[in-house]
Amino acid sequence: MRKEFEIQGCIEVPIEITEEEFVDRFISFIESNNWWFGGGIREIIDGFYINQDGTKGEHVLNSDLKELISKDKRAEAIELFMNLTGESLKEAERHIDNLSKFL
Repeated sequence: MRKEFEIQGCIEVPIEITEEEFVDRFISFIESNNWWFGGGIREIIDGFYINQDGTKGEHVLNSDLKELISKDKRAEAIELFMNLTGESLKEAERHIDNLSKFL
């Protein structure tokens, strides 16, 4: 019998820590306890995933926002974006409108 925990969240680190340094420290911690980690790690800066080539990717909220938009809950998507990012109503509407184009 084995027991597992699924991790759904982010770990905030100082900006100077690279993804490679983080992974090394994280895996060292896991292995020092004779545990095993299976899954992936993605770098996030200012709420955006960082692509392998170092460019800014999609915002971390986009999948949740797209789900709300697809359920005709645009106002809820705007409110969520504003509450979690601190952006203005105008910026939230712009972001949601842009996401809507791809659904």
